[in-house]
Amino acid sequence: MNETRKTGSAWRWADPVHAYPGYVHGCRYPALVVSLQGQVVSREACDRLAACFLESCPTWVKPEIGDQPALDMRQAVEWLLSGWQALQVAAGVPVYETGRLLELTGSQARCVVPTLQNSQRVLASVIQQSFELLSRPAADEGQPGKDRLRQAIEILARTGPGASAVQWFVKAAHELGMPVQELPGGAFQYGVAARARWMDSTFTDVTPTLSARLARNKVWAAALLRQAGLPVPLHQLVGDVQSALKVAHWLGYPVVVKPADQDGGVGVAAGLETDAEVQQAFEKARTHSSQILVEKHVAGRDYRLTVFNGEMIWAIERVPGGITGDGTHTVAQLLERLNADPRRGSNAHSPLKILDLDDEARQLLRRQGLDERSVPAAGRFVRMRRAANVAVGGMPVAVFDQVHPDNVRLAVRAANILRLDMAGVDLLIPDIAISWRDSGAAICEVNGQPSLGQLTAAHLYAPVLRRLVPGSGRVPTVLIVGAVDPELWLDAVSSALAGRMMRVGVVGPRAVTVGAETITRGGAGSFAGGRMLALDRDVDAMVLAINDDECLHSGLPVDRCDALILAGTHRWTAGAASDLERRQWLHEMLLHLLPACDGVVLNWVESGSGPDHLAAWTTARSHEFAGDAALAAAEAAGLAVACAAGRESSSESAANAAS
Repeated sequence: MNETRKTGSAWRWADPVHAYPGYVHGCRYPALVVSLQGQVVSREACDRLAACFLESCPTWVKPEIGDQPALDMRQAVEWLLSGWQALQVAAGVPVYETGRLLELTGSQARCVVPTLQNSQRVLASVIQQSFELLSRPAADEGQPGKDRLRQAIEILARTGPGASAVQWFVKAAHELGMPVQELPGGAFQYGVAARARWMDSTFTDVTPTLSARLARNKVWAAALLRQAGLPVPLHQLVGDVQSALKVAHWLGYPVVVKPADQDGGVGVAAGLETDAEVQQAFEKARTHSSQILVEKHVAGRDYRLTVFNGEMIWAIERVPGGITGDGTHTVAQLLERLNADPRRGSNAHSPLKILDLDDEARQLLRRQGLDERSVPAAGRFVRMRRAANVAVGGMPVAVFDQVHPDNVRLAVRAANILRLDMAGVDLLIPDIAISWRDSGAAICEVNGQPSLGQLTAAHLYAPVLRRLVPGSGRVPTVLIVGAVDPELWLDAVSSALAGRMMRVGVVGPRAVTVGAETITRGGAGSFAGGRMLALDRDVDAMVLAINDDECLHSGLPVDRCDALILAGTHRWTAGAASDLERRQWLHEMLLHLLPACDGVVLNWVESGSGPDHLAAWTTARSHEFAGDAALAAAEAAGLAVACAAGRESSSESAANAAS
């Protein structure tokens, strides 16, 4: 998607929206670049749009505009950029960078809006509907426009990754300065080239497929754990209601009915005590799976112990959904108060889930001698869910410091038996602080793709990434721009990097190579070639030649480089009709390139005719050098490699200190 239509309103596209699959203007995500034409915006129009934003993102902190009756162009754009970023996060699109105003001239503005590539088209629709609402007269409520905006926001939520863990890993990577790339199929790459790791929620690129498959099947997993001498409850697969009742009688009430191949508490009904309850639970579980398990209910509190690489990294008690009486309010009133918690919601990314007064809740209330009009005594806990999973209304409570060492070893052994690098071990035990050997316990499930959670475990995502991804996740990266003889410069820089025992990936005008191996012949282009190297785990460093304006259309293949060598300009300006056009072209190229450089900018002064177009861009990290091309290339290579090595050494030290 490169364009979207202009609107006919006062706020409209000044030019088509451009969607970049790569990185532009220093953004660390793919982005839309939007050119706008508008006027001042009334307070009423802002309030109308803000109400729509807040419906979808109640936590958005609306920028203050004081008593101003209207916003000027700059204020309006910055206000919109804040709202669009907040909407993405609320919709589950993990973008933690607010857009920026690039240029403002009168009523013309140009801004960059970071997003994921898969979300670009829908976000452009959200932007368009925002403009249409802003442009309506104050007296016009614009209900059809509000409905279109709401619909676009709902569709935006379908473009993001489904698992909430992805949001938190991407957020942690952003805060660590670690590059992130969305992969086909919903997985994400953290880091680049030799330092990259893949994750699909909490599955990693070393999680064995066989282990994940075994853990997903509760019958197989329990059989393996039982064979290894670990405590698991008795259970049996059933194919129909009569079989379920027969097994329940054999095991003895109470029992649990659940799908044998689902996670997250889906279809689970625990503590069943009658044939009618078993029959009802079977029918409900059957809507989620054809594989139904009837299991002996084990009395105890429900704990989730999370294991990563042979170490327990977190533990929670999962308190089942319910309310606590105060001696004054009814069950219905207490439930309403509970659900008013802004952390509770019905979408996949809500930290806690809404607790409905449904058939299950009413059935459990009756068992406790209550109904929705009852007033529970102060301090009395009223259970309203059989399963304790957070996904069905439960509450996580951190107990990491309370876990008995025997229980830690039990969880670690369960994960190791199933060969899982990350696992959520669900343990039923009277008290997690007492050894299971003394109190008795049962492992009711081992989840091979556990949710780490948000309320108690938000601090875990960064340490997990640090243990998976070396250093900053970056490899030394050098961009060489506009060289007359790019091979000369590429050879100088790649040789200097190879001299540091690095396997260097090179994107040149005639081939893409990794070490001595040619990956593809012909001019792949800097963007496509750079993407090849970013995915290649054999690449310890990258050197890319940019000799055209491809980045103006696709963006850069990497979000950051350590050195930017400005080795010439003739390839950029060969088609320029005038000096003004040449300068505009160079200005636009530098707007794309310079913000991506975290290290040194090297300007080569060619044959005594200095690059006057670069004078305005000289900064403290810039270095000008002269001489013939061979000497200049050698000097630039030394400076670039020293800068890249220094940055990597600093990031390694910082990562080690943080760990």
